[in-house]
Amino acid sequence: MIQNFDIIKIDENNEFIKIKSELRNNNTSETYLEFLKKLKPNYFYTYLNILIPVILLIMICYGHNSLIFFNTQNLFFNIAIFFSLSFFFGMCFHVLQQAFHVGIHFELHSNRDINDKISNLIGLFTASEIKEARKIHMLHHRINGTPDDPENSYFKTLNFMTLIKFFSGIAIITYALGLLEKKQEKNIDDIKEIRLIDKIKSFLSFHRIKVIIFHSTIIICNLLYFDNYILAFSWFYGFIAFYPFFSSLLNILEHGHPKEVMNNKDFKISPLNRLFDSSFISKYIYGSFGANKHAIHHWDPTVHHSNMDDVEKFLYNSQIQKDIIQRRISFFKTLKQLI
Repeated sequence: MIQNFDIIKIDENNEFIKIKSELRNNNTSETYLEFLKKLKPNYFYTYLNILIPVILLIMICYGHNSLIFFNTQNLFFNIAIFFSLSFFFGMCFHVLQQAFHVGIHFELHSNRDINDKISNLIGLFTASEIKEARKIHMLHHRINGTPDDPENSYFKTLNFMTLIKFFSGIAIITYALGLLEKKQEKNIDDIKEIRLIDKIKSFLSFHRIKVIIFHSTIIICNLLYFDNYILAFSWFYGFIAFYPFFSSLLNILEHGHPKEVMNNKDFKISPLNRLFDSSFISKYIYGSFGANKHAIHHWDPTVHHSNMDDVEKFLYNSQIQKDIIQRRISFFKTLKQLI
């Protein structure tokens, strides 16, 4: 039994699991395990938050002909519309990727097969396939904060060159080429060398081909049928630039060390998880589907995203209150630390 909770390095992988059974509410003496048994997933909340970005995408794509400003000949106005739409599309894809993420943890439906089918439907928007993504992401949970972590955007420093790479398309090209590098994960415990032809076959999986057809259809329809070049190129640029930028930035905000720490010559990467606020933007847009409570998600991945606020309240009133307080921060304050 652990006598001193102050010595626990709670962000270290699996440390929370060691103390999970000993946590209790300081006011009621209810144990954490007893508390968890009372929690129920709110699937209505989940599906509503999936439908909103999908509906918004449909409204923009099919309602644009009624919006007169899409037909303007003003170059600067068209450029402003292009970047605004690209931002909007990229953010919608980012929100849907957070929905896909909880699908990795079987949080979209109590039936795992149905969960994965819903996840792959979402993955058409985000270019993600559930079984492939689950292998990579579960490895991230196991070795978070180590040099071998496959989800390692938080290794990067936020500077001007980072922005150039994302918004020039270099970052997405580098990522795609990374799928054809020397190593490919066969399973969580076995990383083997494979032939280039096998890597190409793996890259052009049936699901990825469906993703290409899905996005190409939307772009081509807007180009040829609606004659709307701004919308078509905005969709494309939102997908290849803003979407990967938003997703990588979130990973950096969740796990990245402050710049002055990373600049220290003795710095070594280590696990770091943050708790963000529950403002509208944090909870429903940028940090949607529980991403704003990322520390709790890493400590206990079994917690359903719709229950994150309740779990945070419980843990705040437990023996690890100081850990909760230390990790609470806003996205904006974190961004200031990282730049």
